[in-house]
Amino acid sequence: MVNSTLGRLVSAARQDQRLSLADVVGGFLTRPALVQIEHDRAVPKARTLLHLVDALRLDPRSAIRLWLEASPRASERLQAARCLRQRRDFELAHEVVATLPYAEPEANVERGFVAKAQGDYASALAHFVSARSAAQRVGNWELCGLAQWQAGVAHRYLQQICQSIACLRGSIENLRRTPLIEDVTRDLAVTLLAGGAFRSALSLYSDIVTQSKNPATLADAREGIGYALDGLGSCNEARAANEQALAFFERGSQLDRILDLRHNLGICYKHAGDWTTAASIWDEVLGLRPTGSGMVFTSVDVAEWCIVSGQRSRALGMVRAALDALDTDQLHPDWCSLILLQGAASGSGFGAAERAELQRKRLDEGQWTCQLLRAFEAASSIGQPDVARHLVTEIREIQWSPTLEHLTT
Repeated sequence: MVNSTLGRLVSAARQDQRLSLADVVGGFLTRPALVQIEHDRAVPKARTLLHLVDALRLDPRSAIRLWLEASPRASERLQAARCLRQRRDFELAHEVVATLPYAEPEANVERGFVAKAQGDYASALAHFVSARSAAQRVGNWELCGLAQWQAGVAHRYLQQICQSIACLRGSIENLRRTPLIEDVTRDLAVTLLAGGAFRSALSLYSDIVTQSKNPATLADAREGIGYALDGLGSCNEARAANEQALAFFERGSQLDRILDLRHNLGICYKHAGDWTTAASIWDEVLGLRPTGSGMVFTSVDVAEWCIVSGQRSRALGMVRAALDALDTDQLHPDWCSLILLQGAASGSGFGAAERAELQRKRLDEGQWTCQLLRAFEAASSIGQPDVARHLVTEIREIQWSPTLEHLTT
């Protein structure tokens, strides 16, 4: 085969493009080093390899596979996987990371990052847990903290909120003196919000605001403060916090974040009793984001408004479109709310059949409770106190939520 080695592939590409050695080396290697690579007398480091891929417009998959056949050191394979993940070439990163030793904690951390980037949170969690155990055995506490932190994030993506909080809190001690502590604290605050622990989340976000000098971090924290204050019933203060965060993201033209914050502003108006302003904001958000998970969140609130204002036909259409977008994704935190709203909009209510259907499809107590918390909010909004009381009773029987003080019937 003509280009059966990496050296031959590099040499042929350079000659085909009539490039000199000087044209290719850049600041990554010397001309003698490139000659050694072309003659298969040296295996390039990971960053050098990716420079050659870019400089010579090589097919990344072919170049990486030939490079792996040359048996680069494990540390360089790990570096290559990291670089490929950062370049968002997740499939190729997965291929590289599969060649790494399974006993190495750093390799398992990278496997976890790659799986998480691909949306495979269950596999990511398994890799991070394995990495944490291995790091503990060798006394690498910072790596142990990193793995435990990421395990907590994976738990949250799986809506296993209680486990997520435990992992994130456990990681703080090992990462307290590292630059990662701000990110860990923010992830813990996000997870506390997801579990309804609004006071605890507000305290963490307030600490971030007083300690951080990063404008993006401050904007994130103010958004979180808005969520927490709204959950605690302080609608005007929540709106002010959201508007502060919104001002930052509008300067950077970050559309998704802007739409998230506009959605949140609508919720603040809803909780203040101004459904008309809230609905106007949500319609604007849906016009700019008609698909995806963000559409589902906004559709729930619009459907609630439609039911409250007597527009049941439109509510049913919104719910059906959102359920179609979710397909079979029953992990989505609003899946239960949509089933409840579908019954309310169609006039069938939320009876034993609907509850039995939901109960059969729950995956674990954390996921089920997270969905019930959201459904409680929906039932309260559309004026179904009997359903709301039933949901609160079921949540308290599970005894899962980190705090239930905000639930009132």
